[in-house]
Amino acid sequence: PSLTRVWRGVPVRGVRTLRRRVASTEILHQSENEPVIETRMGETHMQAQAQMFEQAGATIFTDNVTSDPTFRKIWQSAAAQPRAPAPVLANFDDVLKCPEVTVVRSQDPTPEFIATDVIPLHSVLNILLNNYCEDIKVLEQDIGSRAYADYVVLATGKSSRHLYAMGMAIKAEAKAMKGGPLPLYQLHLHRSEDWVILTTKHVVVHLMLKNLRELVKLEDSWSPRPSSS
Repeated sequence: PSLTRVWRGVPVRGVRTLRRRVASTEILHQSENEPVIETRMGETHMQAQAQMFEQAGATIFTDNVTSDPTFRKIWQSAAAQPRAPAPVLANFDDVLKCPEVTVVRSQDPTPEFIATDVIPLHSVLNILLNNYCEDIKVLEQDIGSRAYADYVVLATGKSSRHLYAMGMAIKAEAKAMKGGPLPLYQLHLHRSEDWVILTTKHVVVHLMLKNLRELVKLEDSWSPRPSSS
């Protein structure tokens, strides 16, 4: 059976390739960085396409779009609306106020920002927010755990490539802030298929696929001790 699917956030290069291969590809809306396309193809080919697009960070807008002209016009109008921009965090106070980020505070004094930090916490979070990571959580560490990190950041990605891209984006931002390459003791990235760990001097970031995150439950290991009250 033929399926109809609408994608949002497909890379421009991917759209060009798809249009060469699949005649039933229609661009419904074209912004500079986020074309919205409709494809109609068999189920087997759709599954292969889905894997490719999801790895590139695209998302499904809707399935089984009606061919009725009235409904298509309504859908196209909705698809043309740009996504809401991610919040821009400038300091720790902004982090605490951000509804997209859950912060679990420690009872101990808040760690102070140190000028030698490779990349501040809010800059890490800006990258995750701008790249559609999900379920972002910041665990402020108790004093006894701060030899490991002041903050442990957890976030869920869509695919292995998405995880790796986020880790590399954080690494690139840290290098840009310091104006050159960084030694491993200042910033290190470890990668597997479903887990990317990025360690800096004061922040450790765990980027995971959803199934693994639910299995490992790092929140249980790295959350600060509960209040005694």
